[in-house]
Amino acid sequence: MQEAIVLFAGEGETLVASGTRTIIKMKSEVVGGRFSLAEYDLPADFPGPPPHVHKTFEHVWYVLAGELQVQ
Repeated sequence: MQEAIVLFAGEGETLVASGTRTIIKMKSEVVGGRFSLAEYDLPADFPGPPPHVHKTFEHVWYVLAGELQVQ
């Protein structure tokens, strides 16, 4: 059994690009490639990436404030 990892809002490895902040909570290598977990801090009206497809994974979003429009 693996020890619990607890990170609060804003804690983790932080990456900043294009006016957004991404905080890596759990890298996939830590759990044998099964999943990864990240916290995104996006400004209002952020357009997001262009339409694209991932062949090896899926996204799951949990929005705490505002709205997220996905195509």
